[in-house]
Amino acid sequence: MRWSMYTDTPVPQEEPAGQNPPDGAGINYFLKEKANGPVTLEILDARGQLVRRYRSDDQPAPIPPVNFPNYWIRKEQILSGAAGAHRFVWDLLHTPRKATPSFPSRRYTKTPLLTRRVPGRCRGTYTVKLTVNGKDYTQPLQVVMDPRVKMTEAELKQQYDLSARCYQIQEELKPAIENLVILREVAKDLLPKCKGKTLLALQAYDKSVQLLLRGETTAPGPNMWYVNQAAGGLFNLIQDADMPVTQQAAYAAKELDDLFSLAWSRYQALIDKELVGLKIQLKKAKLEMPFNPK
Repeated sequence: MRWSMYTDTPVPQEEPAGQNPPDGAGINYFLKEKANGPVTLEILDARGQLVRRYRSDDQPAPIPPVNFPNYWIRKEQILSGAAGAHRFVWDLLHTPRKATPSFPSRRYTKTPLLTRRVPGRCRGTYTVKLTVNGKDYTQPLQVVMDPRVKMTEAELKQQYDLSARCYQIQEELKPAIENLVILREVAKDLLPKCKGKTLLALQAYDKSVQLLLRGETTAPGPNMWYVNQAAGGLFNLIQDADMPVTQQAAYAAKELDDLFSLAWSRYQALIDKELVGLKIQLKKAKLEMPFNPK
């Protein structure tokens, strides 16, 4: 079941409060001796596809600047390879995106660090695989829905699929946006060295990059910034509650896909065609493009 998304003024640390149960699946394991190397814990779905992987040498996510004391933040759980009994909690979610963490709900010493994630709330059978010293140990794990939720399998699947698509779009946009930002920085450095046709070509290319990156305004259009923001907003909307996806949200997801396709086609043209022409023009002026987007 979902934990509180209460985002208003934090409850004072002096306020009496109970202890919530672990927000996920508790996995118990025992190591007779300290592991010789990293211990891994993998969650596989019914098809054997990897859902989540943890390692004992994982590093805690960096904590960004916040406007409250760091001791309010819940310590991130790291898989242990030490001898003895251990309990690890899988939060029933997929691997988080590599994004700046946020803290939407604050509680003294228990504020969870969140990054955007694909939901993993579909009921079903999973396999837990623990790997220690080269040996694998597996156990089945059955996930059931909160009995108060009355969504059908089809509705759960639609919620999952649309959320996953929003996640995928942001994952694909991330390196593209980084490339465009670097191209603008490179153009800024090259502009003082150019003149004539080379200067005009570089200015035109930089303008195209700028329009694809952020556009003229924040109005809907095939620019990377808007599509990325729309994907994040729609993800949050779809995941706001365990309720069927509305017709409006489903339509917005289709619209998002169309905008992404337009933006991605424009990006490929900028990188695979127009950048090649710019490099030729720079070479004639005995200049080089010091960046090759992957």
